[in-house]
Amino acid sequence: MKKIYGSFQNRLIEDTGFPVDYKIEVGSGATECCWSDRYPYTVCSVEENWNNKGYEIIGIQADEYKRIDRNGISEIQEYEYTPNTDASVRYLKSSVVTTENGDFKIYETVDWSEKARRWVKGNGNFGLGRRSRYCDPSF
Repeated sequence: MKKIYGSFQNRLIEDTGFPVDYKIEVGSGATECCWSDRYPYTVCSVEENWNNKGYEIIGIQADEYKRIDRNGISEIQEYEYTPNTDASVRYLKSSVVTTENGDFKIYETVDWSEKARRWVKGNGNFGLGRRSRYCDPSF
């Protein structure tokens, strides 16, 4: 389903598709996209072919961040990131989508349901491959 809310930049980050054979590595960056703000994360675990089900489960943890520019309330923001190994782990599940341009791997937020004994749709929108923090100054 097409997302039509929030900032254009965040929709671009979220809709990142990867080649089907792409491998996410522990230590790579991730970004949570809210309405127009962004928060940095670090990949802390990768389980390929989870329980022989044919998909990956990626664990991510929120990073600590510190603004290092002196631009005040501004669109131009620069941050320093530090992984936080004490942060709670959130999970992303891979799936393959077919488009007119070929097959791509995407990652969506999931939570483990103890009652159902399976992964269920979670909350949040993430992009993988880079860390980004942005605080929209218009709010």
